[in-house]
Amino acid sequence: PNGQEALNVLRRQSYDLVLMDVQMPVMDGYEATHFLRRLPQFKDLPIIAMTANALHTDRKQALEVGMNDHIPKPIKLQLLLSKLLQWIPPKKSETTVPTNQSLELPPKELPANVPGLAIATALNRLNQNTSLYLRLLDVFQRNQFNTVEKMQELLAEPNLVEAARLAHTLKGIAGSLGAKGLETASRTAEAQLREGNVVPDSLATLEKELKQVLKAVADLLAR
Repeated sequence: PNGQEALNVLRRQSYDLVLMDVQMPVMDGYEATHFLRRLPQFKDLPIIAMTANALHTDRKQALEVGMNDHIPKPIKLQLLLSKLLQWIPPKKSETTVPTNQSLELPPKELPANVPGLAIATALNRLNQNTSLYLRLLDVFQRNQFNTVEKMQELLAEPNLVEAARLAHTLKGIAGSLGAKGLETASRTAEAQLREGNVVPDSLATLEKELKQVLKAVADLLAR
């Protein structure tokens, strides 16, 4: 997804809140927010920035362009929930469904760790929500399986800026899933891409880590 696509979606459908990734191709989150704030229908829409850093400068920049708040990645579920409660006003028509009426199946029991994934660490961030973790793994394998190939195509153009953004996105997702090796490899690749000095070994390491995580994900989802 990119910033322009986010704007198109917001024009078609109303939302209570927007989680805005600041690193997106075509139009980044800062530019998208600046554009939204110029439109009357979006002047009061809560927008929360998501960045890979917890630096004061990131929060300051987010507030300056009109965002309401800031969440660092990898995202911790408790922090996210507190921000949602803070910025989304309750609706009078909302009704609460008793938890004992839930039709969800009992969550699977997962190992604490598998090669490539620190599952216990990730579940701590998600408040031990195993079902949510498995859904995130499924989305990951469907959307990120060819990320390294896309990066290599961008390098051939060459388009280091877009390749760096792919590495940045992969880094944030990997951190949220507990894929520490993949997160580190993505961080290294991103730094080199932004400096314009790509080391082939870094991409090879990134590809190796991604394949390991994808295999672990496939095994977990097949349990």
